[in-house]
Amino acid sequence: MVEKEIHEELVSIRRIMERSVKFNALSGLAGVLAGFYAVIVCLLVYFSMYGFHVGYLLGQPMLNEKEAYYRFTVSALFVLMMSLVTAVLLTIRQAKMQGVSFQSVASMQVVSTMATPLVIGGILMLALFFRHEWSLLPSVSLVFYGLALVSTGKYTFPEVTWLGYLQVVAGLIAAFLPTFGLLCWIVGFGVLHILFGAIIHNKYSR
Repeated sequence: MVEKEIHEELVSIRRIMERSVKFNALSGLAGVLAGFYAVIVCLLVYFSMYGFHVGYLLGQPMLNEKEAYYRFTVSALFVLMMSLVTAVLLTIRQAKMQGVSFQSVASMQVVSTMATPLVIGGILMLALFFRHEWSLLPSVSLVFYGLALVSTGKYTFPEVTWLGYLQVVAGLIAAFLPTFGLLCWIVGFGVLHILFGAIIHNKYSR
């Protein structure tokens, strides 16, 4: 009986310590919605330029690379803005449901850890954009976003770390095969977000 009580106290202490260093109120549903935003917006941009021409998906050069990546950049910024707003609103809602402060030390650690690689990656993307190195934009965005997730994973769900590694892999593929850059971006920001968002939602939010 005494051993059972000691075990329960240790488990309780462990949970309290994890809450102090980990932010477990991230919304998996926000990841799912962000993935849908990315897929839908990119498909709209693709079909607005190429219709049902599938040559690009088969590895052929794009019909108008400059225009395609210009639209991609504008669309990516829109997806980022929508994803951030959705993530903040749903995470605040999730935190309230769990009785966790959205402004806790753990949550601020998540934000600060992600900020560094995202800001550096954003600056590099601006440099590439103005130097007309458009084909590298999908790769750079995926790699730096993936690195941000990998570094943040230790402060939240472990699935976030694996999502980050897969984003980096998608970005490296896009770097070696720039013709498939937009396709890798759709897979990384779209499909993987939907998959891991659903896993996190079903595992931690239900």
